[in-house]
Amino acid sequence: MCTLLTQNICLMCHTQLLDLSLNKIGDAGLTALAKAVESGALASLESLVLRSNAIGDDGMSALASACASGALPNLQRLTFGDIFGGNNIRDEGVKALADALSMGALDDLTVCWRPAALFPCLELGRCTLLTEMFCLMCNMQELSLSSNNISDPGLAALADVLGKGALAQLTTLRLGRNQIGDAGLSSLAAAVGNGALPKLEVLFISSPSAELTALCSSKSIKLNTY
Repeated sequence: MCTLLTQNICLMCHTQLLDLSLNKIGDAGLTALAKAVESGALASLESLVLRSNAIGDDGMSALASACASGALPNLQRLTFGDIFGGNNIRDEGVKALADALSMGALDDLTVCWRPAALFPCLELGRCTLLTEMFCLMCNMQELSLSSNNISDPGLAALADVLGKGALAQLTTLRLGRNQIGDAGLSSLAAAVGNGALPKLEVLFISSPSAELTALCSSKSIKLNTY
């Protein structure tokens, strides 16, 4: 299946939307796809949807590496998960993504929570590779990492990148339905309190701390729980 997929993708020179949701391509499938795009396939792609595919950190790392090399230069929407289904990406996957971002990958990417490719989106189901890709997402406005397995280390890594100026245009951040505790919330609060996410308007988080709640109130950030 993976071989057939990549052979066909190499011929899709002008494709703008590719939705591979619910196909169980796994790490092997995404790694094969990453090799294809790294060689120049799908150069016109604007939206890539990969939710509910049993993708883990290895697959995310492969795609992040491809993007860091300059693949998918026109990508605006990248969806790994939403409220209807995610993947198995954890903290290491999110870190790999953040690394790619720090190298300038996906600098036109915008992010939204919606599952369909009707809006700019980067959604990482159960993310680990997150922070390493975010430094490059200069124009991102909405980011959804809901319904994943992100824990305190993953959020701390993301907060560190945000504190260095990543995602400065972000207006909406969705982090609900993860495994985030007090330490992760404290990391996020510290970053935002020190000037990260200057344009943030809406924050979704399931169990916000008193510190984060107070901070959002002082900065007129709408805090939603779900």
